[in-house]
Amino acid sequence: ALAERTQQLLESYDANLRDVRRIIRGDDQELRIGYLGSAFEDHFASALEAFSRLKPETKVKLIDLFPSEQIIELRRGNLDMALTLELGNLLGRDFHTKKVAEVSSVVCLASEHPLASRQTIALAELKDETFLIASDSEHFGLRRRMTQLCQTFGKFRPKISGTSEDLSDAFTAVANEGFVVVMPAFLRDQKRPGMVIIPVCDEGATWDLIVAWHKGDSAKPLRTLLDTLS
Repeated sequence: ALAERTQQLLESYDANLRDVRRIIRGDDQELRIGYLGSAFEDHFASALEAFSRLKPETKVKLIDLFPSEQIIELRRGNLDMALTLELGNLLGRDFHTKKVAEVSSVVCLASEHPLASRQTIALAELKDETFLIASDSEHFGLRRRMTQLCQTFGKFRPKISGTSEDLSDAFTAVANEGFVVVMPAFLRDQKRPGMVIIPVCDEGATWDLIVAWHKGDSAKPLRTLLDTLS
């Protein structure tokens, strides 16, 4: 009776044992990756394609999240890796980080702004403008980074009027209320009527795009993915 009831298990014993060994080695698992949707194509897609060829048995779950949400989900253990912005070394104490790219800045202006026809803009030219930033619920540390950029390259402290709940809200405020938004260049395709996006010409006015993962996590698929980002 026991043999009859366990026949299926016995027949698949070798296959099951191989699966368990792969799990123990970390060769067969799901990688949960938080990412910034706007940065994915330019800075992560090719690495993920290479990883899929090297580890076809590993499932990859991609979750589009704001930077602040990625930090929270990493700390909760709900993500294995995050593709996000480094804003004030907020991840360094708890996680390993690796820079993927150094991204230039762009500035968003209303179409009627006196500088709207320019090909490039220096941050110093924005000294008298009123800035808008994303809320902390989206981007921890963004206010600090904005202040650093303006002080370092424009020699002024930015006048930040308020925060926006999302990118669409920010662009509406730029187009209709004359606010200025400075952001990473991978968002340059997010255009809206009534506004323009112009590159910042200051060399070094950049944003670090990084991946972050848990300290002590040495699973083989994760190491393989990190190697594809070299």
